[in-house]
Amino acid sequence: MGVASADEADPEPGTVPEIIDSDIDGNATGGDVAPDDLPKILSQEDADATIQFAVQRVVDGELTKYGAKILLRDFGLPTGNIDSIPENPPNVNSVPTNVTAAAAAPASRTLTITHRPQALNYYCGPATAQMILSNYPTSKWDSAARSQSVLATDTYLQTNTRGATTWASNRMSATLHRWINGNTTSKLQFVTWGKPSGSNYSTAIKTSIGKTGLAAAVGTVERANAPHYNGHPNRLIGHWIAAYGYTASSVSYADPASSIYPGAATRFQYTTSSFAKNWVTAGNGVVWANRLP
Repeated sequence: MGVASADEADPEPGTVPEIIDSDIDGNATGGDVAPDDLPKILSQEDADATIQFAVQRVVDGELTKYGAKILLRDFGLPTGNIDSIPENPPNVNSVPTNVTAAAAAPASRTLTITHRPQALNYYCGPATAQMILSNYPTSKWDSAARSQSVLATDTYLQTNTRGATTWASNRMSATLHRWINGNTTSKLQFVTWGKPSGSNYSTAIKTSIGKTGLAAAVGTVERANAPHYNGHPNRLIGHWIAAYGYTASSVSYADPASSIYPGAATRFQYTTSSFAKNWVTAGNGVVWANRLP
C-alpha cells in the first residue's frame, strides 16, 4: 500500500470548462440519473469487459445464467452467448467469495481517508475516487500523481468528456483497478453492483471496508420532493460519495458536495438499511473492492 502524500494541485474553478447543471437530468454535482427505460451506453472496451465479467462469473459458479442475463440487460448488452456456457452447479460445501469475506469482516471498522471537496460542480466522481485512493498517491497505470483533474481525464473516469462520472460507463471500477493494479492481473477486484438490495449493499460495504481495507464508491440518486441526505437541496441529484466506515447498523460517508452545498457536512453517518432503500437500491449502486482467495 502506498504512503499518503500531498496531491497534485487541482485547477481553480473556471480553468476547466464547467458543465451547466440541470434539474432535468440530475447532473447537479457530477453524478447522473439514467432513465430506467433507456439502455446504458458503454464504450466497446467497457462492453466487452462487462460481458467477459458476466461469463466468467457463470463459469466459476458465482452467478447463475439468469443473473448474468439480468446484469447484461441492465447495460443493454446481448445475452445470447450466456446460454451456451456450461453452468457449474453451486458447491454445497462453499459460500460465494463475497459472502465469505463479509462474514469474516469485523463487526465495525472505520478507515482513515482524507476528505476532498469537489473542485468543480461536476467533479463528485473524481473527488470520490480521490478519497478512496487516499493511500495511493501515484497511479500504477501511468505513474500520474493523484488529483481530481487527472482522475477526470479519458484515461480514468472520462468526466471531462461526458460532463459527469456516469454510472453506466463503469468507469469508476475501471479507474480504481487501473490506479491500484496497473495493467497486471490482481486478486484485488472492483465490483459494480447496480441497485443492490439492502442486504447486498451491507455485504458490499463490509467486504470492501472490513476485509479489503478500501472505501466504497456509492452512486446515489435523490429525487425532488422526496427524502434527501446530508443537507442536500430539494432537487433531482445524481451523486457520488465515499463510504469509509461501518458499524452493525450504520455507514459513515465522506461527501465531496460540501464545496457546493452550504448545508452539506464533509462527513456524515446514516442507518445502513434506510440509506440503501432511499438512495442506492432506488439509485445507481455501489462500486466495492473484493480480494479473491
